[in-house]
Amino acid sequence: MSIKKLTIVTLMLTALTTAGCGSVYKPQLAHVPLIDHRGDIRVSAAAEAPRNASLSVSAGLTDHIALQYHLGTTYLTHSLEYTHFAGGLYFPMGQSVLETYVGYGLGEGGMTKADDFDYKGGYRLPFVQVNYGWKNLTKLHIDVGGALKVGYWMPEYRISYSDPGMQRMEYYTNGWLLEPQVFFRMGWERVKFGVQVGTTLLDDSRFPQRMSYHRMSYSIGTTIYF
Repeated sequence: MSIKKLTIVTLMLTALTTAGCGSVYKPQLAHVPLIDHRGDIRVSAAAEAPRNASLSVSAGLTDHIALQYHLGTTYLTHSLEYTHFAGGLYFPMGQSVLETYVGYGLGEGGMTKADDFDYKGGYRLPFVQVNYGWKNLTKLHIDVGGALKVGYWMPEYRISYSDPGMQRMEYYTNGWLLEPQVFFRMGWERVKFGVQVGTTLLDDSRFPQRMSYHRMSYSIGTTIYF
């Protein structure tokens, strides 16, 4: 698939998802770096649906230790922001790489629905993530692979209703989440363009009425290799 076709497909997916409502959480599409040597540094910037832009910086500190910082921020209405710091191990195996990260994230989200109700607050997210993929395949320098994040979501949200008969509520119910994702990048040795798709499995059975989260995220971005 050419870069032009890849861009068109991703923009179509973005258009389909940016019309959604506000939310307390969305899948966090941090860059899957596939670090393969000491001093390997990757900086990735991406536009995400729904309504986010993100920046990830990843680096190989030693022959097997890597660090990553990720920031996602809202660029349209409604608050939905997230940041995390993670450290882990990477294992190059020819043209494939296995990475394992342990990290801690902080986020916030919210929604205002006309004059009916609103909720806002934030959450903490300790997590473990495993990445696996292939890098620099063919003359197009293709990277392809997937990741799986397992996290413990700890929300703190306040829900207010305009109806005086509805009591103000607070939501503090912790729970596990599962976040699989896939990615595809292509381009040149030092610059690549790519797409990433992720979903979240989160128990929302005890969410207050009309509180919701985004189950899918899509991104298109650029990665620079130093």
